[in-house]
Amino acid sequence: MQMPLAIYCKAALLVGSFCPGYSFLKSHYNQHPDERIFTPCMLQVVEDSHIISETPQESPQQAHIIVVGKVIVDEYGRPNEPEPKISVGGGGPQAVIGAALALASRDYKTHKQVQLKNTSSKNLPPPKQPISFMAPVGDLDFSAIEENTLLELLEPVLQKPPIFLRGRQLMTPRIRLWHEGDENEQILRWFALNDSFGDQGAGGLWGTLPSLEDYDRLFEDITCHSTTPTLHPVLHIIAEAGATAPGRNKDSRVLLDKNLRSKISFLGVEPVIFSNEDTGCVSEKDAVHCAKLLQDILKATPQSQKVVISPDMAAYQAMIADTSMVKSPNLDSWAVRNGPQGSRLVLSPFDSAEMIQVPAATLTELINPTGAGNAYAAAYTTLRGSGCGCIESACLATAIGAIFCEYPHCPPYDWQTIERVSHLGQHLESEIIREVAGIGQNA
Repeated sequence: MQMPLAIYCKAALLVGSFCPGYSFLKSHYNQHPDERIFTPCMLQVVEDSHIISETPQESPQQAHIIVVGKVIVDEYGRPNEPEPKISVGGGGPQAVIGAALALASRDYKTHKQVQLKNTSSKNLPPPKQPISFMAPVGDLDFSAIEENTLLELLEPVLQKPPIFLRGRQLMTPRIRLWHEGDENEQILRWFALNDSFGDQGAGGLWGTLPSLEDYDRLFEDITCHSTTPTLHPVLHIIAEAGATAPGRNKDSRVLLDKNLRSKISFLGVEPVIFSNEDTGCVSEKDAVHCAKLLQDILKATPQSQKVVISPDMAAYQAMIADTSMVKSPNLDSWAVRNGPQGSRLVLSPFDSAEMIQVPAATLTELINPTGAGNAYAAAYTTLRGSGCGCIESACLATAIGAIFCEYPHCPPYDWQTIERVSHLGQHLESEIIREVAGIGQNA
């Protein structure tokens, strides 16, 4: 018989201060005593009697999610393949689908989605989500077919069509990509086509768009059409963060603008740094540059605003080695993507007691991991910015990233996927609690 989740929670919190997992939970609750980090129950710790009881979950915040990402035309196939498979990706579309699955699976867990259990309404599609997507594309070569392909992909999840910012006389980035490895782990290989990452492509696009004026128009449109009394904008941005990145980091430097930051309630940044294909490591030059960029973004953060950062493990480890990467009171958490090893949740980059490993979710089949990290990062930002606990957010985001790996491009936005994300997320939470309890019992 499976032990109720609340019992695992009690064991996790009462094992004693010698347990690293306990130290993580204890320090987290000391800093955030009202936060719900475990589901489906919220833990209420009573200091004098050490009682843990179940209380109803609070309603999640009605946030409006803004995803600002990249659009890249992907040609799947090895360099010598004459007819590669074409899809439109680049991280931005995957981030949007990830954010939508995050909101839908959160609601499924919270409300059990009565319409899913009602056989008369099973044919109804999942609700479209309050998500805006803004991305630059080149007007020289972004064809109507490619645009329609992207619109068909995103139409089921977005309440309003995506915003494509067209760069005049510029190319949309295009890459040839393929995977090497076995059925358990795949390594992505790619190269740019037709100099589309130069100044006439990604360099020009990502260095000029979106502009601050584009953000102003987006916020004005969201405000005008909002049906909620209090707008809660959550911005997630995929930022080119390397020292020689296309666009010279101007895609993220807009976050230094005080007027823009004043319009955001919560910020998520996915810093993109490319590691060496042979070593898998990020260069010291890129790490120092990225750390400085993130530090500038944190310094520009209003006092009431929180920021989450979602790098991959190679970038995180390289940045942590740079001692200039200091803590900030506005830094909510790091959600570090670690591929087939799952993810790591870090509340302090210099305190191992405030770190917890989220195990990998079980895959039915590894098809294509491209874009899974983008989906994970956007899902974590979406959930954390909507008021979900950090561990709940990391577990659901990990489940979403895993499911992305099972499809050639993106998973379907349907009830079956949403239900599976919810169940996988709950299973990962239970595994974390068992691990923490096990450490305490064996110490």
